[in-house]
Amino acid sequence: MSELIVYKSNGLVVSRYDLTEQETKLISYGIAKLNPTLTNPTKEDRTVIIPYKEYAEFMGMSDKLAWTNLNNAISNLMSRTIEIINPDPKAEITKIIFQWVNRAEFNQQNQAVELTFSKEIKPFLFNLNEFVKYKLEHIKSLNNKYSMRFYEILLKLLGETKKTKADVEVPLSEFKDMLVLEANYPTYKQFNQRILKMIVNDVNNNSNLNVSFTTKGRPVDTLVFSIEKQEQKKIIEEIAPVEPKRKTHQQRLDEERITKTKYILDDHKAGKITLSEKEFDLLCNMYKHYYDNGSFSLQGKITSKVIEFFDSVLNKYLPRMPKRR
Repeated sequence: MSELIVYKSNGLVVSRYDLTEQETKLISYGIAKLNPTLTNPTKEDRTVIIPYKEYAEFMGMSDKLAWTNLNNAISNLMSRTIEIINPDPKAEITKIIFQWVNRAEFNQQNQAVELTFSKEIKPFLFNLNEFVKYKLEHIKSLNNKYSMRFYEILLKLLGETKKTKADVEVPLSEFKDMLVLEANYPTYKQFNQRILKMIVNDVNNNSNLNVSFTTKGRPVDTLVFSIEKQEQKKIIEEIAPVEPKRKTHQQRLDEERITKTKYILDDHKAGKITLSEKEFDLLCNMYKHYYDNGSFSLQGKITSKVIEFFDSVLNKYLPRMPKRR
């Protein structure tokens, strides 16, 4: 597989949209398969084919999990939109809203999905003047949907300075608006504890950027990011062979759980087993939680007692991992 590189216009980077982690990775993967140099792309030029096995190999997941993630992400993407805000208050058109994609075709025989990007998104993905460019490899290990947005925003800010290391300022309200968090975390303290610290650590640990930040204002109204591209680290990684990361015990356990969940729900739907209403609701909720977060992590309503009950339901209907169907 050739190296996958993402090109996005600066306007798209700072637009308003809200995708899950898996949806963001899928969209980025699809964008990396486009030819951004085209001046007048046709529908065929806007269409990409994503084989399940290829996606699974790149993302470091099982074929079954890749199919699950692709199926769910694409189904939800059909209703996801992008908002481009015109900063000029006197402009006749102040905002445009459009879809990421408008067509998806699942080919069971070829084990692939064909995805067509919308006509309206063309100016933001093709024949670009001001844009960010990065290797897809640099974001695939990020663990949070906000981290991926943050990474692109940092690249855009750094690119505008024409340097590989710079300090840049962003109004706090503008930053939260780009992440579609303007109505959440009303105080800076809450935003810092719940979002900002988490995504800064994620980007530092799992990408080719180093970032730290300070603040201005009382109360805080401006974020000052110190950004540096780890060019030397990138060169070393590309030259030296790197041992593939082994999956943690927790990752292997979660993959087994999601596989069992899918099989049990399929069997229930086919009438092979009958789940109680409580069991069915639990599996559906846990399935969605995994899809949104990429793990069965303890957060929100997912407590250790919930996980314990979840495991008991899985083992009740599938005490052992089934053979691939």
